[in-house]
Amino acid sequence: MTAAPARAPGEALFCWALVLLGAGVTWQAGGIGYFDSPSAAGVFPLAAGLAMTLGALVAAVSATRRAAPGSGPVLPKDVAAIGALVLAYMAGLEALGFVAASFLFLLLAIGWLQRGRWLHAGLVAGGAVALVYVVFRLGFRVVLPQGWIFA
Repeated sequence: MTAAPARAPGEALFCWALVLLGAGVTWQAGGIGYFDSPSAAGVFPLAAGLAMTLGALVAAVSATRRAAPGSGPVLPKDVAAIGALVLAYMAGLEALGFVAASFLFLLLAIGWLQRGRWLHAGLVAGGAVALVYVVFRLGFRVVLPQGWIFA
């Protein structure tokens, strides 16, 4: 039997943060207050919150018991870059609208992850946004945010 690998830098802290997040979800779901039948409004959110909390608790205890991490980055560059792009996407969605903001997000994210293959990133981003637009705007008649810059 092999020994468990050492935990990654920041792994235990992240797992315990997930436990707190799961507990918050469970608390909020309990506030819905409708539990009179298995299909009541509050049952699924409460079950999801409990499952998240228990799963995170198992992961946190497991990570805490493993050997301390060696040296290495707590937050890899790719994760930090995509996180920054997600924040920029959220900030720009109202101004740019769904189509432009989504295209820019996908273009930059795919281009970053593929280390500068911008033509490929542009084709994939354009195709994905076009497909989403056709399915949701034209097929399901969902009103997508237009943005005030291009309105």
